Amino acid sequence: MNNIVTSKEEILRVSREFIKKNGFNAINMRSLAEATNIAVGSLYNYFKSKEELTISVIVSVWFDILHPSNVCLESDNFINIIDTIFTCLDKGNKKYPNFFSMHSTMMFGKNKNKGIEMMNHIKKHIKDGLYKTLMNDKKVREDAFNDHFTTDKFIDIIFAIIVTYMMNGNYDSSSIKEIIRRTIY
Repeated sequence: MNNIVTSKEEILRVSREFIKKNGFNAINMRSLAEATNIAVGSLYNYFKSKEELTISVIVSVWFDILHPSNVCLESDNFINIIDTIFTCLDKGNKKYPNFFSMHSTMMFGKNKNKGIEMMNHIKKHIKDGLYKTLMNDKKVREDAFNDHFTTDKFIDIIFAIIVTYMMNGNYDSSSIKEIIRRTIY
């Protein structure tokens, strides 16, 4: 096998293609090395272990799902951002079948803490976008939040619903939008 120059980004791109075509379990060092035309040992120059590769691939897929070139996770309308997130998740589920249900079981081995850290980073990114949008939404009632029902608690609840819907393969945002309308507008 030729040891041609490649990049971490190219390896991740090929990994995403594997997932699209064959599911998450298609990722392994040998098939990935073959697809990128480099030696298996050379992959370890980019990723110290299969676990590190797995975590990097998961983050790469999440980035692809949540950051297509024309999508921003911030807005001045909270309902619209919910639609945007659900649309991204629905497209992501179609693009990467079973990714949402499989990736949580792939965090294993000695890099489990790193995997959890990366997922917390993704979760924080989504929640930050929700929070910024909520703060920019001029239609939110002034009395919608108080000391017991804070904006942070509201974001936590909405995020939990999004995750539950995502894990159940439900990409219909109508119910969550109705809850939001009745709660803050």
